[in-house]
Amino acid sequence: MLVARIARRKKGIYYLIPRDYAAFGIVSDEHWDPHASYHVDGTRHFKSDNQVRGGRDQRQPLGESFAGVEDLTGQSFGPGDLLGEQTELRESEFDAVFELPMDLVPPSYGVHLRVALCAPEQVSVWHPQNAHEIARYWSRDATPWIEVTVWRIDYSDEPAGRVVSASA
Repeated sequence: MLVARIARRKKGIYYLIPRDYAAFGIVSDEHWDPHASYHVDGTRHFKSDNQVRGGRDQRQPLGESFAGVEDLTGQSFGPGDLLGEQTELRESEFDAVFELPMDLVPPSYGVHLRVALCAPEQVSVWHPQNAHEIARYWSRDATPWIEVTVWRIDYSDEPAGRVVSASA
């Protein structure tokens, strides 16, 4: 199941949520297009239905002078959310593909996926409550690096956390 695509483009870095009815059972049209974006000038926003949701915030610009860690977005999945129909994924269409290690997630637990932008040699140390990190992936093809961290979450309490920076 394709959960998300992360794209580095000339205008910025994007976290794109698929609109696949077979995988998610969501009826949508071409205008839905839910995504988070962090633009070259440092503007970050979340958009859906061609509308910015929750406002825009101004962060540091992307590029070689990028310092520390900035949060792009996070997405949580409750118990059973990722057990739907599998869609065919053509890995050749992507620069890199990583799989969520669902064999490490008991059926009563959820998954939280977090995307951060990091200066070289920096890592995000944001950590949700009641969570156990099960995977961390990096894209180091340009500055800032893109870090994706996956946690197994016990949803008996709501996840909460914060982003700070630390040396790798």
